[in-house]
Amino acid sequence: MPAGPVHVLDGSVLRALHQGKGLPLWSCELGVPASGVLAEDGAVYAVRADPQTRANSVVAIDAESGRERWCRRVTGQGDSRYCALELLGMRAGLLYVKSARGNHGLFRRRSPFLTALSLATGQRRWHFEHPRISHRGAVLYGDSIVIALPELTAIALP
Repeated sequence: MPAGPVHVLDGSVLRALHQGKGLPLWSCELGVPASGVLAEDGAVYAVRADPQTRANSVVAIDAESGRERWCRRVTGQGDSRYCALELLGMRAGLLYVKSARGNHGLFRRRSPFLTALSLATGQRRWHFEHPRISHRGAVLYGDSIVIALPELTAIALP
């Protein structure tokens, strides 16, 4: 196992724990229970739902210090009881995110979508939308995202 903290979700709180002792190092409130976190190269990536604005964002947090590196609003006003974003994985410096709704967020989309954000800056680098992906599972596989639309479809990554 690599050195450094262990990152866990505790409901709506992302926690960093000392790997050997399990002692808390830092924590970050994400709003509503998140769907999962991803970590790579000293950063932890998570989704955040703001109950006041009802916006969903992706946030990059320094794995050691807990300091926010960047935060990118991805969807706008939706249901504040859940987060519509799902982190799919990382490839070639990009973080792939699926949105279960398209509600005039930052990207001004009406349909549910897949998007890729730069790991370094959070800037959007790729986008794909389709009205039927909202409640469909999506998986990163090799250089494609595989999703049932309802037929099994592979979408090439950039």
